[in-house]
Amino acid sequence: MVLKDYSINNSIIATKFGNHVEGYIGSSYCILSCSKHDLSEFVSVIDDLCSKGWTASSGITSEDGKIYQSLSKISTDGKYSTKDIGV
Repeated sequence: MVLKDYSINNSIIATKFGNHVEGYIGSSYCILSCSKHDLSEFVSVIDDLCSKGWTASSGITSEDGKIYQSLSKISTDGKYSTKDIGV
């Protein structure tokens, strides 16, 4: 569930998913972040984006009580997808 969208520039969208997950989403790459105390919501958002064609990139990282995960999206013809970015 997307609660708030606000544009950083023409190709990057800063989005708040639910109450605790934030994301910066481009056409082919995004980074999600969440407090380590709200992991169930974080996993739900990642599952939802994966069902829309996003793939979790290697590893998850943490700093100062926040968890970060990157995802990427490549179309079936090998070009970056610019549609259906999940928001």
